[in-house]
Amino acid sequence: MIKHNFLNKIDTIIIILLISFSLIFYLVYNFSSNNNNQIVKIKYNNKIIKELPLNIDTMFSPIDGVVIEIKDNKAHFKHSNCQDKVCVNTGWVSKQGQTAICLPNKISIQISSSITDIDTQI
Repeated sequence: MIKHNFLNKIDTIIIILLISFSLIFYLVYNFSSNNNNQIVKIKYNNKIIKELPLNIDTMFSPIDGVVIEIKDNKAHFKHSNCQDKVCVNTGWVSKQGQTAICLPNKISIQISSSITDIDTQI
């Protein structure tokens, strides 16, 4: 009878390498973004009305009934006068490119680098 090992040495090495690379990628992705130079772009009717630094805690009300909170390097809709409150329940955004939108009020918040991206201005 032939005895088969479930994992041989090469399989074990490959698995360890894959887990190591995954962990390194995760750490680089999560900790490489420097929140000191990120901003929150607040748009109304798809036009930027305000840019606020992500690293300074603040509250901003772009229109009556809507409050955007920036706290601990994150941003979210704290309050909205829309009926469904999807924007409020979306939660916090903190990484570059993340967006939260209040469709009834035509307001969006997006995390971006401090340099205005050309392709987002089209």
